[in-house]
Amino acid sequence: SQQQGTQDFEHEVAAKIVGVKREVWQCYRDSKINRQDDIGCAGRDEKSVVKWDLDRPLRVWATGDRDYIDVLWATLDQLSPIFDMTFTSVQSEGDADLKAWVGITRDEGPEHLRSGKCVDADGCASRNWSTDYVAYDASIGVWTVETDWLHTAGLVDRRIEHVTLHELLHALMPMGHRDDPLSAVNNINAPDWAALDPLEEALIRLHRNRLIRPGMTMAEVQELVVLENELLDPPDRRGGSLTPIKMLREAFRTLQNADSATWHLEGGWSDDCSELRFGRGEYTIAGLYGLGAYLTRFFGGSDRILDFLDDGWSRVDGAWVKDSPDIWAETNWAPTFSDPHVLLVSALYFASDRDIRVASAIPGETTLTIMLNNTTSPRVDWYRSVRLEGQITIDDRTLEITAYEMDWHFDTVGDYCDRYEVFATQGRYRVRIEVPDAVYSGTTDDMREVIDRVNGRR
Repeated sequence: SQQQGTQDFEHEVAAKIVGVKREVWQCYRDSKINRQDDIGCAGRDEKSVVKWDLDRPLRVWATGDRDYIDVLWATLDQLSPIFDMTFTSVQSEGDADLKAWVGITRDEGPEHLRSGKCVDADGCASRNWSTDYVAYDASIGVWTVETDWLHTAGLVDRRIEHVTLHELLHALMPMGHRDDPLSAVNNINAPDWAALDPLEEALIRLHRNRLIRPGMTMAEVQELVVLENELLDPPDRRGGSLTPIKMLREAFRTLQNADSATWHLEGGWSDDCSELRFGRGEYTIAGLYGLGAYLTRFFGGSDRILDFLDDGWSRVDGAWVKDSPDIWAETNWAPTFSDPHVLLVSALYFASDRDIRVASAIPGETTLTIMLNNTTSPRVDWYRSVRLEGQITIDDRTLEITAYEMDWHFDTVGDYCDRYEVFATQGRYRVRIEVPDAVYSGTTDDMREVIDRVNGRR
């Protein structure tokens, strides 16, 4: 009889990058090329993939201030496992793949890092690549910090760490500026993030994959990618609710993207200075950037408009007057101690897990309490230290801030008020900011551009 058997067949299965999250892939392929705003989600500045040779160490030469050089190497050590790259120090500039001038003034840096878009920046980066899209000969500059308020706020070290990370990302990735408010390579008005955003790290880990080769187009990369939701057995993501710190990050992102918001606000100085308070008014911020707003308007007992870039306007005897000398005293309102950006960014800069806790979580919203012994507000000579106790209520669906409180406690020098508090309720986002014609015509071109953008006149 004939013997039956089986026959083995060998099939070559094309290698794939499996389980990529959809939001990561959508961001990775979103290039800034041909976009007027010069940014994109991934910030890629080339149509084809540019990569370093991952099979050999990247040789680094650095010169400048010793403390800045230490920050450079600490940052490279943090990035090494994420990029799947090793970095080695060389003594000669001519032997280096990456050259770094750090802790010197811009004028002391090399010419190619002082021109073009680098003219007014705190640092700069450049990167070259061969005809086959292999990167080589990169340079970064991290200039000495000369911004006065960073010194008074005690934020110089954070600025150095941020600029170092920012410029290294430009040098090690084909990444320009990104349009994410939480990105370390956002534009110059973003906060000084000194760590990678989780999405940013995911972009790097995708880019480093050995299947993605120099010179590939995005269409070719897409052929390699299998999205997480396309798997037969996708990972279980249940139970992935936001932690308090992640909720604050998303609340910050949502506020920035809205570009304007308004709350009902009341408060003022308390305890021994309780007569210096202001009644409920409408507080609106617009033209938002990382640490605040370009334009702020507050209506209290009488009309007030305050313009952070163009000093102050107030209504005097029925007419709007620029640079009214008593505008702050008349309202008893301190904008620096009222802006939710201060609470959000200070928490994201300085808070540990134990400093933030969930105070209440009713259906639809979560209230967090925040305890801080350091803030982003500039130091001034009338107090030695500050403690900020905050509370913030966030809509679980929209991640908008519906209410917040800030209670400032100052260790004062001399006879000064030592406690200031504000209570904000009924938050609304994406609002128009009403600007009187006299103020609109009398302010700067830059401010009119902000007003037009917020109010949709363009």
